[in-house]
Amino acid sequence: MLTLKTQRLTLREFNDADLPAYTQLRSGEKFQRFYSEDDCSSKRSKELLKLFITEAKINPRLHYQLAITTADQLLIGSCGLRITSQKARQASFGCELGEPQWGRGYATEASRTLIDYGFKVLGLHKIVVETISENTTAIATAKRSGFSVEAELRENHYFKNRWWNTTVLAILGSDWHANSYSKRR
Repeated sequence: MLTLKTQRLTLREFNDADLPAYTQLRSGEKFQRFYSEDDCSSKRSKELLKLFITEAKINPRLHYQLAITTADQLLIGSCGLRITSQKARQASFGCELGEPQWGRGYATEASRTLIDYGFKVLGLHKIVVETISENTTAIATAKRSGFSVEAELRENHYFKNRWWNTTVLAILGSDWHANSYSKRR
């Protein structure tokens, strides 16, 4: 069971008891701006939680979706590394945080911790983030964690009756190790 700690947070494996809190954190109106209606339904939250718990047991493990909790055990979000190519040592990364916790630096703190694990323990070469281009908060969080914009995919997602662009950001392990990002967790 993987557990990572920061000064203020614990990143840990999900369990069945997390379902009410996980569903709640994904239910906020502002949180749902950049997701389709189906992606934020209670049913989808339940499916995702079950998937996270199942993937944690697979060997070799390729997906690391961890619950973000505060010192008082409050579930406030999740972040994940999904290995997309074992041979190329590449992964995708994502982080989600419930609205009441926005603006406190939790997303950056959790992101840097899991990214550090990806480079230093898993030996990844490259980590990629893809987010809706209008999600400027997610892009800023990724940049604070050392990611650089690599591309913008035009009108590649359709939901909420419109087309959305996607921004692709990435960081190399060599950049992570050479810069101070890994030291500022």
